[in-house]
Amino acid sequence: MTEKDYTSKGAKADLKSKASNQPKAAKLKKDAAKAEKEDIWSEEAVSSKKAAAEKKETKKEKAIFVPKASHEKTESGMELNEVLIFPLISEKAVGAIEAQNKITFIVNQKASKIDIRTAIEKLYAVKVESVQTLRDNQGRKKAIVKLGKAFKAQELATKLGVV
Repeated sequence: MTEKDYTSKGAKADLKSKASNQPKAAKLKKDAAKAEKEDIWSEEAVSSKKAAAEKKETKKEKAIFVPKASHEKTESGMELNEVLIFPLISEKAVGAIEAQNKITFIVNQKASKIDIRTAIEKLYAVKVESVQTLRDNQGRKKAIVKLGKAFKAQELATKLGVV
């Protein structure tokens, strides 16, 4: 046999060994992915994700700035501190603060537009021009509040920690 025959036989053997290792490697990857999927849906993983989500919600609720402890009531009998839950921080809400002098709050489900107006005017000492409310797809009540021309939503958002 010539030298070329040996090299070609050796190359063929190397190719065969690489080809036989590839299915094993693919099988190992599939098994690892399967085990990972099972771990994702275990009771421990699900409960830890729920706990993390609850922590985020409580942080949002605590983030609201209330300048004075007020026990005044609105027309519907709610206290001023019960009306506003937290200011909404999203790309659209921040854009409205900068461009349209509007600030967005998540409010109590039972709060009316008049309640929202009086709560914001008394708690933050600003003049409210208009209030628009809507229910979002998460079941929350959103209030988009336009401030008077003498007041800037940017300043209020800075006080609240939104911007």
